[in-house]
Amino acid sequence: MRLTRASPAIRTVLVALAALALSGCALIDLSGFPVTTWPTASDGVLASAANVWVQFPEPVDRAAVEPFLTVTAAGQSMAGDLSWDSNRLIFTPVTPFASGVRHVLRLQGAVKTVAGRTFDELVIVPFYVRTDEPPPIISTVTPAEGAVVSGGALLSLGFSEPMDTALFRDSFAVSPSTDFLVSWNAGHTVAMISPTVRWAVETLYSWSVASACKSESGVAVARVWSGTFLVQADAISPVVLPPGRALVSGATVSPLPGGLSDLLRGDSMLLSFSEDVDLSTLETAFSLSPAVAGTIRRVSPGTFVFVPADDWTMGQEYVLTISTDLKDLAGNPLPSPYRQVFTPAVPVQTVTEIDLVGNLTDTPVYVTGQLNNNTPYLLNWEIGAPPDSALVLTVTLHFSQPYDDAHKQALVSAVRFAGFYPDTVISPQVTQVSWSGPRTVSISYIGFARSANTPSLQRLYYKLTVTSGPEQTGNQEGAFLKDPVTVLLESGSNS
Repeated sequence: MRLTRASPAIRTVLVALAALALSGCALIDLSGFPVTTWPTASDGVLASAANVWVQFPEPVDRAAVEPFLTVTAAGQSMAGDLSWDSNRLIFTPVTPFASGVRHVLRLQGAVKTVAGRTFDELVIVPFYVRTDEPPPIISTVTPAEGAVVSGGALLSLGFSEPMDTALFRDSFAVSPSTDFLVSWNAGHTVAMISPTVRWAVETLYSWSVASACKSESGVAVARVWSGTFLVQADAISPVVLPPGRALVSGATVSPLPGGLSDLLRGDSMLLSFSEDVDLSTLETAFSLSPAVAGTIRRVSPGTFVFVPADDWTMGQEYVLTISTDLKDLAGNPLPSPYRQVFTPAVPVQTVTEIDLVGNLTDTPVYVTGQLNNNTPYLLNWEIGAPPDSALVLTVTLHFSQPYDDAHKQALVSAVRFAGFYPDTVISPQVTQVSWSGPRTVSISYIGFARSANTPSLQRLYYKLTVTSGPEQTGNQEGAFLKDPVTVLLESGSNS
């Protein structure tokens, strides 16, 4: 059949018929519907971003449009809150946009306006958020590039920033492929990689950290880091690395910041070596002076923990020694003894002030400075009433370290107020005990006797004593009074 060009009149009729046929259908409007966005351009790097948005040129069906807007971060959908400002649909992330990560703002779907028009929209805007933080770098590597090591050697990588440990595990690779373990220091700045068995002898290994590795703040490393080391038959002696602190809870061992001089009351001692060592030789080589009972157990290859049976003693100087009995798994001994002197950071308890107030004619007596006085403090009692048997004195003790409720009662029992001279003087009795916070206790006493007015007669003396030792004056942190505190008081007369 031959097709011929329709005449202008016929074309007009056809157009009219087509328009009539489609007049009852919902049409997608192909006319202009400019949607604007923030960010405005693809792959832009924003100085900062609290939210992103899309803006429509006219009012739209909000409930229908909202599901069309999504934001992803590194390919994963982000949770966020949607809000409207006139014709602008705003996405505010629940978790802030991460610096250095590729985000994608997407609007996809049939957008219906309030006027009834429908526009098929597909808007895709990738963007990044800049950070002022420098990218993390590997600042230290042990063993050094190309070094010869033994089969039990640890690979230690020191970073300039705390790292995302999970991402590091996925970003680190070693070749030839070997099963390995990763442990971290307390600050997540040093990764220690050890083989689950041993590195193969006569093998050159290469390692790498991919650019997907990020710091805890989300900043990616600037480049791929890599290195090599050669494994030879083990003739290298182990090296003792600086010991540290650890918190042990059941089977869980958590490294803590600081060294041995930072040990607190319940801390364990973390022992690390340049390679894995024989546990039985470590148990023989390890000693503390004065002796501390405890157990040593392996945490990971080359890392062990000493768990003391008792708390570290306040103010006690210890000497840690690891002798040459220590051997690595190949039998190589420690070349020379390791020795470190340290004093744990258990806080020292002191009495900073004693206040005395009661039936006195002058202002309260504040005992400060040197508390163990040789010259008695004079108690100037009120003249006349009350009688001696009713004289009341309240002693307020101020301590440098706090007491929790479990230790307060023992501390109160360590405070004693007794007749001192002559021996016939009757000791006062406690009437009330109260605490003003964790460091201040007030104890009230009754039953004092005034000294006689006649100078030739004996003066009466009382002695306030706070005993020492961890049993009565120890607090929850292990702080206690190392020496007793005594205050001698002379009882005034009635004139």
